[in-house]
Amino acid sequence: MKATLTLKIKLETTEAVSRSLSETQKSYVVALNHTSQLAFEKKVFNSVALHHITYQDMRALTKLPANLVCSARNVVAEAYKRDKEKHHRWKQTAAMRYDARTLTVKIDRKYVTLTTLEGRARASLILSDYHRQYIDGTWEIEPTATVSRRSKVWYLHLIVTKDIPDSQSEAVIGVDSGIVRIATVNTGKTFKGGTIKQTRERRFKQRRDLQSARHKSRNQRRLLKRLAGKEKRSVDWLLWNVANGIVDEALKASAGTIAIEDLKGIRTRIKCARKQRLIMHGWPFASLFAKIRQVASKRGIKVESVDARNTSRTCRCGHVDKANRTTQCTFRCVVCGYSHNADYVASHNIAVRYVERRCESVTTRLESAHWGRAKKAAALQPAE
Repeated sequence: MKATLTLKIKLETTEAVSRSLSETQKSYVVALNHTSQLAFEKKVFNSVALHHITYQDMRALTKLPANLVCSARNVVAEAYKRDKEKHHRWKQTAAMRYDARTLTVKIDRKYVTLTTLEGRARASLILSDYHRQYIDGTWEIEPTATVSRRSKVWYLHLIVTKDIPDSQSEAVIGVDSGIVRIATVNTGKTFKGGTIKQTRERRFKQRRDLQSARHKSRNQRRLLKRLAGKEKRSVDWLLWNVANGIVDEALKASAGTIAIEDLKGIRTRIKCARKQRLIMHGWPFASLFAKIRQVASKRGIKVESVDARNTSRTCRCGHVDKANRTTQCTFRCVVCGYSHNADYVASHNIAVRYVERRCESVTTRLESAHWGRAKKAAALQPAE
């Protein structure tokens, strides 16, 4: 298993270098949006085909070096590979992607050189103890990186990878995600989501009150600027704690696999009251699952997703009924009378579904192998 981490490293730049990077970023965003517009209008999403219809125009329009124009084209092609129905647009603060031809990293000398509109620009790396544990030679530094800016500070997002031995354990734990409890493990461990809900609602009301004023005072503008990104950082910190706690539970149970729900497209399926849309449609389950995968990969633990349908309505006896879940937290089977916490029942069913799917795949392979051997033996028999 390959573990992948992204290190966010602060860059120390001079005023001239910062200005050069800013101008390069502006041109890079123009290339992104113009390429995206052409791709969406002409329905051309292949990277090579997109190159032929945009390269010359982007070079003339943005004055970017060839490699950065190709980088912007690849970013656009990847975005449309994920979703072809949406017209993708990038903000002025979008990150720039660099590769081995446009970026040189000197870890031992603590500096990087970056391609800009004015040639190569040099910036110093500000490394912490956290960064040094991943750049001591035990992890491999990938040639691709991104450069972003927050306020007046530039950051280098460096990708490092390492081959981790897979866990040989066959044990599985299931994780159910929700709103009242953001995660419930079938070992009995629960993680409450009330803090995230309170943070989201408080920040939403605060922003709404500040932004609704027609003439904002200087203090209001300063407060809005200070609050920018604060909610995301707070929620991310909580999600990282939950992800680490779930992986710790897997290690305690000696589990080699963490089974989670496949919730892709859930926002288009659910229906909720208008007052609940803020929480329901903004719930960070995808971010939580991504963090679980990242933390688990460093321990050699696999993360697999299973179908989430009726996981909280299925009893151990096999009976599936909406009436089994009497309240948000209570599960009581209408057939056998089994009763437990609904989230715990769901996490148990998630683990069982993964085990059943794994057994079915093994059985299918054995049956196909047997059929293949029989077919070969029949072909070798002499014709009468």
